[in-house]
This record gives sequence, structure tokens and C-alpha cells, in this order.
Amino acid sequence: MMWRPITREQWLREGELYRYLPERQIEEAEVIRCNADWLIARCYVPDTEIGCKVTSAWLLTLGLAGLEGESINWGDLSVGEVKQRGEGAWDITVEEAEPDCPGLRAYICGWLQKWGWNNVRVITEW
Repeated sequence: MMWRPITREQWLREGELYRYLPERQIEEAEVIRCNADWLIARCYVPDTEIGCKVTSAWLLTLGLAGLEGESINWGDLSVGEVKQRGEGAWDITVEEAEPDCPGLRAYICGWLQKWGWNNVRVITEW
């Protein structure tokens, strides 16, 4: 199944619809992880030789030209853990990026906030 991002409001509404079908319910941490993974996947373009790659032109199109200067292992970049650190507060660990990646953290955090997760901290690590 292909994941399409959903807002927190949509997740809450769908959770209410599926409250009697527990097999259809998705935990909030999983929704956050899938949304963040989708944002990472959005940075790639198809490539006939290696499947997909990140290009300067595509990052520029996305408004993410600043990511080029950050140390990121694009070959293995992914969301690791999503942990709740309090009521409505979440930590997201993104693996395979240097701890000081302000552009990548701001990109993921900014979109999650736009989608309704207002208390999210993105942590990058090798």
C-alpha cells in the first residue's frame, strides 16, 4: 500500500470511524513515522540506473536547496524511532544524517506542524 500523508485531524476522525474495527486503527506514532518517511521519499527522483536519486535541481524545486550543504547519507536516510515524550509531544529520530542538519530537521518538522503535530522534535543522527 502506498502511503499518502494525512493530517492529525484526519487521523483523529478516521480513528473515530474505525473505533469498532481495531485492525483498521493506526497508532499515532505510526502515522507520524509514515508522514516523515513520505517527506524523505519526496526528496528523490526516479533513476533508470539506481532506482532513485537526489538531485540539486529537484531539491531546488522543492525549496530545499539548503540541504545540499548538510551531511546526509541519501543512500540510507530513513526515520528510525518515533517516541512520545509527553501529551501531544513527539521525538522523531532520522537516521543517516549528521546531528547538525537544521534544514532537514526544519523541513520534516515544518510539514508535520502544518499537518497538525505541533509539538514535534526531529533528531538527526548517524
